[in-house]
Parts: sequence; C-alpha cells; structure tokens
Amino acid sequence: MLKFEWFRYRVFSGAEIKYSITGGNVGGLFTIDQRSGTVTLAAALDHELSHQHQLEVTAEAGGAAARAQLVVQVGDVNDNAPEFVRPAPRITVIEEDDRDLPATIARVSTG
Repeated sequence: MLKFEWFRYRVFSGAEIKYSITGGNVGGLFTIDQRSGTVTLAAALDHELSHQHQLEVTAEAGGAAARAQLVVQVGDVNDNAPEFVRPAPRITVIEEDDRDLPATIARVSTG
C-alpha cells in the first residue's frame, strides 16, 4: 500500500484532491482511492509475468493537475513446485555390484 500524501501538501494545499491512475495499469492490477491517494493491489502480482510495473498517478484539484511515476518492483519467490517434464525416471541398479564405485546412477538438471 502506498499513499500519495505529499501531493496534498506541496501541490494543492487546501483544495479537494481527486487521485487517479492514468497510465500503466495493464490488466487492472492496481487501484487507487480517489480521496486518499492510497494505491492497493486489485490482483496478485507474478514476477514471471512482469518483474516491474510503472504507473502514472495523477492528482487533480481546482483545475490543476500534477503527475507522479510509481514504479513497483515485484520480488521473485519460488511459487512453482519442481516437477519432471517426462514421466518419473526409472533406474535399475544391480544388487551388490560394487565395481567402479562411486558411480553416477542419475543426473537431474533444471534445464
């Protein structure tokens, strides 16, 4: 949550201010309270889809307007469980075969 209080004191002192998101709100992921200027999430963010969102916030009062850029950085968390793309591997190991030990019996990679 982010609040655009500084508009109130530096730009429109004493006037009724109306806040809006006027750019960059692709997919409607963010909302803003028109009276307080508080920006909140309307939907979950996903780092894999976009690691950054750049919004333009506008404050209007008494026929004047001011704009600010808000950059939201989306942190990456491991939200996908690992999985094998192919069916689970089957490995056969011969009992009591101690030749050439240690020996690699499987290798797993991420790519």
